[in-house]
Amino acid sequence: MLKNDLLSIIQLLNNNLSDLYSLDVIDEWFDLYLSPILGRINTTLIEFSPVRNQKTWPR
Repeated sequence: MLKNDLLSIIQLLNNNLSDLYSLDVIDEWFDLYLSPILGRINTTLIEFSPVRNQKTWPR
């Protein structure tokens, strides 16, 4: 769900920014600001995915 929301936001940003800037400027902006955030979100989801499947907790 979160990943789909982020992808739709990226597409919306890309469409809106393409009216103002060239594609190379948009790509550079995405690489600087969005790619690190997406990478951290993916890392966090991978780190915590086993917790989601855990039914019992050790004492």
